[in-house]
Amino acid sequence: MIKKAEITCKVLHQEPGLFFYRYAVLNDKSSNGKIFSFDIDVTLGTEALIDTTGLQFYNIFLRDLFSKGYSFWERKVIPVGISHVPNGWDGSINLSTLRIDFSGFPEIEAGNKIYGFEINCIGLPAIRKTTFSIAKDIVIDQLPSIEDTSYAMTEEQMDSILSSLDYNSFTVGPNIFNENFGCIEIIDSVISYTNRSFVFGWINQEAAKNKYETYLTNARASLQQGDSLHARVNLENILREVDIDSSGAITSEAYALLRYNTEYLLAFLPEVTEPRNDLTAKASAEVTTVNGVLQYSYTITNEAVSSQSAANIYVEDTTTSTTSAPVNWRTEKVQNKLDRFYTAANPITAGTTQSGYTVTSNSLPVIGKVYVLSERFAVDTTDIKTNSYEVTTVVPSQRPAQINASAFIDSMISYNNRAYALGWMQYYWVRDNNYYQLNNAKTMINMNVPASAVVILTAFEGWLDTCMSQSYFNKETYGLLKYNSIYLREKLSGQ
Repeated sequence: MIKKAEITCKVLHQEPGLFFYRYAVLNDKSSNGKIFSFDIDVTLGTEALIDTTGLQFYNIFLRDLFSKGYSFWERKVIPVGISHVPNGWDGSINLSTLRIDFSGFPEIEAGNKIYGFEINCIGLPAIRKTTFSIAKDIVIDQLPSIEDTSYAMTEEQMDSILSSLDYNSFTVGPNIFNENFGCIEIIDSVISYTNRSFVFGWINQEAAKNKYETYLTNARASLQQGDSLHARVNLENILREVDIDSSGAITSEAYALLRYNTEYLLAFLPEVTEPRNDLTAKASAEVTTVNGVLQYSYTITNEAVSSQSAANIYVEDTTTSTTSAPVNWRTEKVQNKLDRFYTAANPITAGTTQSGYTVTSNSLPVIGKVYVLSERFAVDTTDIKTNSYEVTTVVPSQRPAQINASAFIDSMISYNNRAYALGWMQYYWVRDNNYYQLNNAKTMINMNVPASAVVILTAFEGWLDTCMSQSYFNKETYGLLKYNSIYLREKLSGQ
């Protein structure tokens, strides 16, 4: 009997389409039986759109079987490719149970864990049921034959005995929303994922759960009022926070549920075409080193459609920093959270650009916000965020005193993906090349070979220089990846 089993899932999004779901299974040491098989629910909603384009399979036979058989299954199960299984294991789609089945040998003994199960699909991450089973042929041999009338046990009773030996749990697996779902229905689904993630321990801090629930509830309320701009602000906050919380407050399961469903929502929000508070702006950032510390140089453009001049600029920054500004501009720190640049005599008029706003600090670059306001002075940080035009760019962040090198690489991979999503990177293959180099460095770190990781990161930094010289990405991407890589490499080298 399997008393307890655990399944962990990490999701990788390979834009523009497929999600790869990678699983590891642990048979708890308290179990009396070996795990022979497990399955994952892939039931399809009745009104979901389906797409089998690009699915990957670990052998040709399985691919051909899927191609020939899916026409009989397509309104019942989500189209899923099985792209990898551990040695000795097989994967298949079980039409009778509407699940992906994995079974094999060696079985997973109590206290052991097996990696290497992978499925792929266009479906977004959702919470799915999974069932772990022992090899039941031995048990079945001990049960009476259903043709043996000398026993009073029915077939249903025997099935009940067999199913009692299973262990049921939940994991993250693919889902395709019904075609008639709108943003409100999807937000409701993500709110449910958030609450259930807390119950399952995927969000391990109640404050984090409440934070995400608040962002989602606020986004929902904004959409109901026809305010897609404030809905977008709340959803973008989620993307920023999951990157921060992925180092401890949330697991890979909660990260996948929150990040990828939020990105899906953002893609469906109507674009905001009217200037916010009569002011629309752009901001760009260049990160360089000055006397061993980083300097962030910002250029602000007040768009021609604006009817007001920009006279207040706020940069997210919780570090101890020094600032400088153009002529007739002044600077100050706001509640140790923002660097303020302001003027009464030299505002940025509509259709013009101003540079020379710098922040210098012993920091690391992260993706954050610059807030641009008109002549009106904001009274506090809430007022700033409510009444400003927000621009996503690169901002300073405190350097950690100690780091988990593997988690730090994960943050860099996240920056790489977000830079591509933000349009900071021209080509998907540049993003993918960045990912493979960073992932190789992570592999060396996890294998406790930091010297090899240092070599990989050194080459990666040279690659970034080449990409920048070829304009494959913008200055934000370069600063974000380059200086985080240097920091990690120096930490691994003991500098």
